[in-house]
Amino acid sequence: MKTCKKKIALGLSLVLVSASIAVPSTESQAAKMKLNRSSAAIKVGKKVTLKVKGTKKKVKWTTSKKAIASVSGKGVVTGKKVGMATITAKVGKKKFRCKVTVKAKKKIVQNTTRNTTQNTTQNTTKTTVPTPAPVINNPVQSNTNKVSTDQLAANCAVKMTKLSDGVLVTVTNNNTQQIDSLNVMCTLKDENNAEVQSNSVYFDCLASGKSYDQYISVPLEYFSVDLTKSTTKVDLVNIYINYVDKTNAITESIEESTDSIGLDYTVKNTSDKNVSVEGIVYFYDKSGKMISCSNISAEAYANDTTQAWISVPNDDYEKLYDSFKVVTHAYAQK
Repeated sequence: MKTCKKKIALGLSLVLVSASIAVPSTESQAAKMKLNRSSAAIKVGKKVTLKVKGTKKKVKWTTSKKAIASVSGKGVVTGKKVGMATITAKVGKKKFRCKVTVKAKKKIVQNTTRNTTQNTTQNTTKTTVPTPAPVINNPVQSNTNKVSTDQLAANCAVKMTKLSDGVLVTVTNNNTQQIDSLNVMCTLKDENNAEVQSNSVYFDCLASGKSYDQYISVPLEYFSVDLTKSTTKVDLVNIYINYVDKTNAITESIEESTDSIGLDYTVKNTSDKNVSVEGIVYFYDKSGKMISCSNISAEAYANDTTQAWISVPNDDYEKLYDSFKVVTHAYAQK
């Protein structure tokens, strides 16, 4: 009898021990899952791959606008035409979203024509490039003048500012001439100098002496970014597109959406040329502190009106900001 009681007691003990072993819940597993990007900017025809980290379950991918950005079953997003679309990854009942901005392809003119007065014999003498770079009025340049783009890049100042959910990238054109297009490669790192995220940030039609902002969304709830370790590099400058400012040719309106958590942006183009609109929305809390930003990118056809939807900082569809400010500029090719 005693032996039987001991066996029963031992069995109960094993049951209790088994019950006390922590089994990861569905909720805790879902909390560890995250999308590798919350926003992305690509050119028409280019691709970017999205991944849900922290799970081996099947992911269902969908896009809000197939005509603008498509997504494959493996999370590969392809830019179709200019505009914005939201890519959604669904794992079970959990959803993750990434805002994708698709921009127009840039027509980069590679002109190899030499001036007629130039000697056909190759000149190997090194020339000194003045600082700041001189104004280049003639878009048809000889090959020897292509080095000026390096100086133009060197004369652009880049600054990064960390906010609640990303990094604000500010470029100032300190040259004496307009820059049609440039690309800033931003490599974000943590305190251990490990790379967190790498982004190519494009800026277009930068007037001399002006500053422009673009925002990089970073899931800072999962990653730590140390701006003292992070780096920036201007790796592409173009001065041959011949953009002209068209900001005075557009009228804009922006208001909070009534059927979703976001902003409805409307731009009317009053000119006879198609124009590109780029800009940023700054979001502030009640104290007036900037907490987040969203980029604006739209294409407005001649004498037409275009609408776009802009995401806002939110927590489970409840806005996290008190006020906002919009800064944009428009441009077109001559």
